[in-house]
Amino acid sequence: MDFINSSLIENDFRVYAYSHLDEFRRVSKKEIDIYTLKRNKLLKLVKNALKAPMYQEIYSADLKKEIIECNDPVYFENSIFPKLSIIDKKIILDYGIKGSTIPINEFYHYYESSGTTGNPVPAPKTKVDYIWNTTNIGEMWSGFLKKGDVAIILINNPFGPAPYQMEKIMEYIGIMSYRPYVDNLTGRHDRILRLMEETKTNVYIGPPSGLMELFEYANRNNLPKPRLDKFLLLGEQSGMSFLNRLEQLTGGWGSVGSYGSSETSTITATCKDKKLHVFENSQYLELLKENNIVKPKDGGSGELIVTTLDFLSKPLIRYNTGDLVDFDFSKCPCGCELPTLQTLGRSIDVINFGRKGINQEMIEEILWSDDFIDPIIFNYIVLLKDDDIFIFITTSESPSEEWSNRLNNRLKTLMRSENILVKVVGKLPPLNSLGGYIRWKLSRVLDLNEQKNWLKLPEPLKEMVYASFEQLNKELIKL
Repeated sequence: MDFINSSLIENDFRVYAYSHLDEFRRVSKKEIDIYTLKRNKLLKLVKNALKAPMYQEIYSADLKKEIIECNDPVYFENSIFPKLSIIDKKIILDYGIKGSTIPINEFYHYYESSGTTGNPVPAPKTKVDYIWNTTNIGEMWSGFLKKGDVAIILINNPFGPAPYQMEKIMEYIGIMSYRPYVDNLTGRHDRILRLMEETKTNVYIGPPSGLMELFEYANRNNLPKPRLDKFLLLGEQSGMSFLNRLEQLTGGWGSVGSYGSSETSTITATCKDKKLHVFENSQYLELLKENNIVKPKDGGSGELIVTTLDFLSKPLIRYNTGDLVDFDFSKCPCGCELPTLQTLGRSIDVINFGRKGINQEMIEEILWSDDFIDPIIFNYIVLLKDDDIFIFITTSESPSEEWSNRLNNRLKTLMRSENILVKVVGKLPPLNSLGGYIRWKLSRVLDLNEQKNWLKLPEPLKEMVYASFEQLNKELIKL
């Protein structure tokens, strides 16, 4: 609890920290009525949100009057809250910092989302925001992380809050950590591999592509490969096949670490049984199912709509994340009573070949299956050109002709197409490591038939895209 006891935190923040810690522990054991807690927080949050110019403008005068005059949390939840409009990323982009309830100079730190598909979304944080978010995640992760562990935080996002937030969580648990930065243009990982070896790093926190890159680089340069006890994957959609392959490579235990975003903060975090538990004390969640908004009381799947109960400084009310999720209210073996949630990705993460929809997991179930373990497939990128599908992969060593034919046939069967060719290359373009910035589909699939998708990207990433086209086209010429 060093984070809570820090002399840098004034007494009122320390009181809030212990109060939130007590709340989380009681909620996770079902010792308090979560529905009453959420209703009370919900009414307080929405009343407070009217201090933000954004909500003053998007809510009508009559609706604001209803909010201000309501003092009954049950009535508010059932009769007024459903009237509040659903907001999306375009709205919070348009309003920017006007979505805040306090002046910008009263925040503790200023951050933004990556901004790779449009203007960045402001994501400033107050001390209170760090306290509740750190406590929620730290309490979950302390079930499997322990003092004596050494963690590398490898998140290449200088504008977002994630690297610093992960550092605070490690302090909370009492773990030494460091957060280096990888230059994606040079792709050199020597220093990181040396640091991991010298500090006896046994925990990795970051995107799965970053961890896979370490293995690729070590393999290409005959360097010692990382051995880990645990790894926590963040920022990219990670299927079970990818997770299993990383466990094989590292020799350790791995899980998707958490789910959330710069604007929503953390919505879930994993337990020791690899289940993502929903922070019901800090988030009011709804589902969009067949054009209806429903509560996820009985489980089920749909598009996630988030209201951030503890994020008073920059509240998000009924924010449509666009993420497909599946709720599970059955009891988790870890003992935590909070429901769990599985992320299912987005519809934009589906590759369309005519009428066929092939998602990330379908491809990776083949590439990272035990049928292709010798040699190991490290990574891949898909290039679409006219009706042809080229899949470029990196491997631990050159495969046999029989191995290559077998892989080709499996992928042809999946995609129901004969126009597929798998090609082993020494190194993939740097673009494939940017899934945390530009989502999985844009980082793994280069579609020469729809180059307009790339025009929205800022210049540095756009340059990387066209450099990737050039590199892969050179490989095509060799075929």
